[in-house]
Amino acid sequence: MKNLQTILNIIFGIGIIALGVLHFTTKTQPNKRTQKVAINNGKDSIEVVTKTPLVYFNIDSLTKNYKLYQVEKSKLEGTTKLSEQQLVAKQKGLEGQVAVFQKEMADYQQRAQY
Repeated sequence: MKNLQTILNIIFGIGIIALGVLHFTTKTQPNKRTQKVAINNGKDSIEVVTKTPLVYFNIDSLTKNYKLYQVEKSKLEGTTKLSEQQLVAKQKGLEGQVAVFQKEMADYQQRAQY
């Protein structure tokens, strides 16, 4: 049993070393068809690299100038305020129920003592 573990450890070690050697010695050539496209309208700039699916843009100008963002943000803020008001109302209702329950328990305890 101990020999089996030693053999498996040696096999796994050799495999890890082989994968490390293959990973660090493989030379990849960059794709020659890669192009950078820059879009600049004066204030904001967008850079697109055609090889990768990533697009970088200025988030500050987006949040400042994008009307849909502002509309959705105001809707979300309204929903948040409504939810907070509902939560406060539920909290007050539960606090009232707790107060009634505590008063009833105190009455029951007093009756039990007599």
